[in-house]
Amino acid sequence: MNKQTDAMIQAFEALTTCVDTINTTMREPKHTVNVLTEYVEGLFSFSLFKEGDEIQLNDTWEESFAKRLESGADGWKHCSHFLINGAVGEVVDVDFSDGHFRYDIMFDNESWVTQYGIDRGKINPVPRKKRHTFNLHEKYLMASGDVSGININDV
Repeated sequence: MNKQTDAMIQAFEALTTCVDTINTTMREPKHTVNVLTEYVEGLFSFSLFKEGDEIQLNDTWEESFAKRLESGADGWKHCSHFLINGAVGEVVDVDFSDGHFRYDIMFDNESWVTQYGIDRGKINPVPRKKRHTFNLHEKYLMASGDVSGININDV
């Protein structure tokens, strides 16, 4: 046999083992779903913030944002006038990725700046129902009104 055939046989054997494991687990699917649900709920109970919490950007944000812009990642550049230290927002979703919590944040002061014409430079607030969400790592956030500046890196 050649290397390709050997590799295909090994892959098939691994797939067979996987299917057997799934079949064994699915004999009691309700139990499996309940256990997985408990795992997820247990994990998310450790989240610093919950949906609906008011947060603000902490003192590590601006430096990180500046580095991001310097590196050429300028997708949020037009938001730099309101994505500043202390900007207040609401958590609208919580997720967990790469060992850290991440939060979708809707900022209270989201706005856009007129680029042309007589109103050039004018800051225009975005109505709440049209605001964007910004997915941010937990290390950039603190509870709103927390003037201590404590962030996840200090814990």
